[in-house]
Amino acid sequence: MSDTPAAADPVPALITALSGLLLRCCEGAAQPGDADQGRVLSRRLVEVGAPAEIIAVATGGVWAAYRPDGEIDDETLRAIVDVARLFLSLESFDGLVALASAALVLMARRGFTDDPGKDLLRAGQAAWELEHHALALAACQQALSTQTLGELDRARALTLVARITRAPDDLTRLDSARMAWSDEVGAAIDTRSLFPETGGDHRWADARDATIAGDRPRAAHLMAEVTRALRASSARDHSYLDGLVRAFEAMAGDDVNVPELRSGLIVVVRQLRQRQRFGNVPPAVRAALELVVLVLKCSTSEATGSVLCELLEALADAGMSEVTVLPSDAGPAEVEARLVEGAADFRLWPDLADCVAGLEGNFGFLCRRMGGGNSSAERWISLFIVPPTGVLIKDGPLGPEHVAVLDAFASGNHGFIGSVRQEQLEGLFGSLVHSDAVRRLRAEPRRGVVIVPEGPLWTVPWQAVPTLQTRRTSLVPSLTTYAGLHPLTTGVRSISALVDDQVDGADLLLDELMAARASGRLLVDFAPASLGRETDLLLILGHGLGEGLRFRLALPGGVLGAQEIATRSRSRTALVASCWSAKAPPVTIPLNLPVSLLVGGASCAVGGAWALPQRPTAELLAHCVRALAHGCSLHEALAAGRLAPLALADGWGLMATGRIPPWAAE
Repeated sequence: MSDTPAAADPVPALITALSGLLLRCCEGAAQPGDADQGRVLSRRLVEVGAPAEIIAVATGGVWAAYRPDGEIDDETLRAIVDVARLFLSLESFDGLVALASAALVLMARRGFTDDPGKDLLRAGQAAWELEHHALALAACQQALSTQTLGELDRARALTLVARITRAPDDLTRLDSARMAWSDEVGAAIDTRSLFPETGGDHRWADARDATIAGDRPRAAHLMAEVTRALRASSARDHSYLDGLVRAFEAMAGDDVNVPELRSGLIVVVRQLRQRQRFGNVPPAVRAALELVVLVLKCSTSEATGSVLCELLEALADAGMSEVTVLPSDAGPAEVEARLVEGAADFRLWPDLADCVAGLEGNFGFLCRRMGGGNSSAERWISLFIVPPTGVLIKDGPLGPEHVAVLDAFASGNHGFIGSVRQEQLEGLFGSLVHSDAVRRLRAEPRRGVVIVPEGPLWTVPWQAVPTLQTRRTSLVPSLTTYAGLHPLTTGVRSISALVDDQVDGADLLLDELMAARASGRLLVDFAPASLGRETDLLLILGHGLGEGLRFRLALPGGVLGAQEIATRSRSRTALVASCWSAKAPPVTIPLNLPVSLLVGGASCAVGGAWALPQRPTAELLAHCVRALAHGCSLHEALAAGRLAPLALADGWGLMATGRIPPWAAE
C-alpha cells in the first residue's frame, strides 16, 4: 500500500464535497451539520482561489438549500442561475455538472428562477447523464407538476421519468401522451427501448436467452453489439461503455481473452468510482456489471472464475486499501471528498493471491448487490473463499422473508431488530451463502470468517448467526484492506477510557474499570487527553450520530468527530459503544469510524451498527472489562460478555472490524 497522495488542486474535492451536501438536500436527506459544512466549503472555495463562476453557483446553492443569514439580491440571483445553466450546457467536468444541477434544482424549487419547469428539466437531464437517477427523477417529476413545459419539454420529462422508473403507471402515461405528439416531437423523442413492440432492439432479450442457455460466446457477442450502439449515441463521457465493449468482445470467442477482459473491466471500475463520489450507486454501470457477471458465470474455467472474484473485490474496495493516512488539515466532508477524488487513481484491480494469503487460513465471505437499484430484494452474489484455492459462488435474489429480516437490521430500529428470531437470522445467512459453504462451516466450527459486506449487510449481526457463534468474525471493506492491516495484539493491559456517565448503566462500567485499575490488572486512564496516548485499547461509551467521517460523539470533555478520533488515537484496538458508530459506510467510500481507526493504525475496532440500548450495552461492556482484566483479548472479552443469554437487539449490535487471529488446521 502507498500513502494517500495529496491533492494538487483542492477545487475538485471541494466541489465534490459541496455537491454531496446539496444533492442530499435535494433528496430531503440532509444531515445534522450539513448547513454549517456547506458554508465552510463555500468559504474554502474562496480561500483557495476557485473561479468566480464556481464560487457563484456554490453560493447560490448553499443559500437556496440552507438560507444562511443575509440575502442575495434579484440581479445577483439571475446571474447565478445563468451561470448554472451555462455549466449544464457546456462539456463541464462531472463535479461541476453535479454542483450546478443540485444548485439549479434548489433555486428553482424556491422560485428563484424565471422558468422553474425548464430549469428543473435541465437539471434532471444533466443528473440523468451523471447517472444520479434519484435527482433526475425528482427534478423531472417536479418539472411536470409546474404545468409550464412546452410540448417537446413535457415529452422529454415524461420519457425520462418512464426510463428511470420503468413503472407501469409511468409507462402508461407516456404511451397515452405520445399518441397526441406532433410529428416534430415524435421524431425528436425515441421511446423504442421502452416499448419494444414498436421496433425496439431485441438483442438484449436474445443475449439474456443465450446466457440462460449457457452460450457465452453468443451472449457476449450480442451484448458487445448493443453496448457499442449505446456508446455511439451517448452525449457525455460514458467511458465505461468502451470498457464494457472490450470486456464483452474478450468473452465472445471460443476462448476468453483474460488479459483483455481484465483491461476492459478496469475501465468500468474506474468510471464507477468516479460516479460514486456523488453519493449514489450509478444504476447503469451496476446493471452492466451484472451482465458481465452473468456471462462470466457461463464459463467454468479457473481463469474466468478468478476474474469474477477479482471484479467483485475491486468493486468492494473502492480505493479503500490505498488509504493509509487521514488528512487532518480540513473538515470531514472535504477529507472524504479528497479520498474519493483520488480513488479513481488508486489501485483499481486486486491481486487475488495476496487477498487469499492475507486471510491467514480463515474463511473469506464477500457479498455484493448486483443490478441497478438499492433494494434488499435486488440480486445478490456471494463468494465464499476456502484458502488456499477453493471458491464457492452463489447468486440470486432474496426471498420476501429474508428481505424483511435484512430490512429490519438496516432500519436500526430496536423494536424491529428485537422481533427477529434466531432461525430467521440463520435463514438469511443461508440464503446468501452457498450450501456447501454452510456444510464446511459446520465441519470446522473454530475457523474464523472475514466478511466483506455491502450496504445493509453491514448491519447484520453475523456473530449471532448460530453457524458462526463458535468462531471469530470480522467485517472489513475489502480483502485487500484486510491483508494490509496491522498485526493483531494478543491481550489488553492499558486502556484509554472515555465514558459519558449520563448513559444509563455507565456506573456499572466505571465501577468495573476502577476495580481493575485498583487491583493492578489494568492501567486505566480516564482523562480526555488519553485519546492521544499509546494504549492497548480505546474504550468509549457515549451517544453518537452521523455517518462516515461526519459521525460525532458527545462526551463529557466535549463533542468529538470520527475524523478527530481516528487521527488522534494511538490505541492498538478500539471498542466504541455508541449508536451508529459502525453504521454502514457511505457509498462514496467504505469509511466509518471503526474503519477510520484501522486506517489510523488500529488492528481491530468494534462499533455500534444500530441504536444501541443503553443499560444492556453498559452491562456488556462491564463484562468485557472483567474478561480483559483476566487476560482475554478483545475478541475473547466480547464473546465472554455474550455468554449469558442476550436478546438479539441488546447484545449483538456491537460489530467487530479488522483483524482476527490466524487459523491453522487442528
